Amino acid sequence: MNIGIIFYFLGWVLNIEAVLMLLPCAVALIYGDGQLKFFLMVMAMCLVIGWTTTHRRPKNTVFYAREGFVAVALIWVVLSFFGALPFWISGQIPSLADALFETISGFTTTGGQHPGQCRGLIPVHAHVEKLYPLGRGHGRAGVYAGHPAFGRRRLRHAHHEGGKPGTFCGKADA
Repeated sequence: MNIGIIFYFLGWVLNIEAVLMLLPCAVALIYGDGQLKFFLMVMAMCLVIGWTTTHRRPKNTVFYAREGFVAVALIWVVLSFFGALPFWISGQIPSLADALFETISGFTTTGGQHPGQCRGLIPVHAHVEKLYPLGRGHGRAGVYAGHPAFGRRRLRHAHHEGGKPGTFCGKADA
């Protein structure tokens, strides 16, 4: 396995993450919430580690599927870890495990939380219900939302309306 090329790619990913950290830095600067220094600190860490691994191209640049699988897995781990660091270092999320959970949920958009819980940055209020990606009616997609716009009822996916995902019929399940 060509470890050198894997670290080379990881370094480039860290450089890209450092550049993308400019977005939360801008938001922290606009809102003046005092979190800017933590994002800048992690951004500097990403740049230093990224530059040290990419300033020299490895001699062996062979990249097979095995290296690809390892690189993708490590990229997700590295992105999530460095993405969670500002929240953990600042104390916004005191537990590193919770900070990782919130960051991974944000990166993969799988952050469904149970009603009444408050994990990390966004408190979940009692009127917000859990989002169910699949309904109980033989795999039909459905959304159950406790928002007043949905009238606290379950809406089913209308398969007959063009077959497009996200089209819902107006009838509610009991």
